[in-house]
Amino acid sequence: VPIELRKIYRQNDSYFISMLDRIRMGMATTNDVAVLNAKVKENYEPDETKMVMQLATRRDMVDAVNDAHLEQLPAQEIIYEGCIKGDFPENSLPTSKELILKTGAQVVFIKNDPERRWVNGTLGKVYIATDDRVEVELENGNRHEVEPEVWSNIAYQYDEKTHRVIEKELGSFTQYPLKLAWALTIHKSQGLTFNNV
Repeated sequence: VPIELRKIYRQNDSYFISMLDRIRMGMATTNDVAVLNAKVKENYEPDETKMVMQLATRRDMVDAVNDAHLEQLPAQEIIYEGCIKGDFPENSLPTSKELILKTGAQVVFIKNDPERRWVNGTLGKVYIATDDRVEVELENGNRHEVEPEVWSNIAYQYDEKTHRVIEKELGSFTQYPLKLAWALTIHKSQGLTFNNV
């Protein structure tokens, strides 16, 4: 792969990049499959001290895994009700309008922190969950209180007179920037990096 093209990939291993390209094109070799299969751990038992992400192809599979794990936690469920103002379609919400968390729940951040304590895709465990407070412990052991965030539903229009694109906020959604994350869909995981999958 020419050096200029490598910049568009998150990986630097030229064989791995070529293998991903062959898989993407439906042209994986027997060796490509063997290399991937060699990474699979037989009879894998997750280390409960580590945050492990399970990837699934469908949302219902993800929801079943996350619900089962949440159910096993002894802590009390806390429901955080998000707020929609104006026009923000519920099927476009970045997280649940009714976000259900418990102390000990594995979560993923879905928005970058302005103070750079976490980024979209950072995993953590809920350390404190009360009616008015959420504190999350990250994989690195740092604990942070999390505040609700605001997402905007923006419409863009081209103004012929000024030759500029104009943004118009149609609505907003306010909620904690978290999702349950013992499992995610492959689609939602694109571009994220996990230590244990």
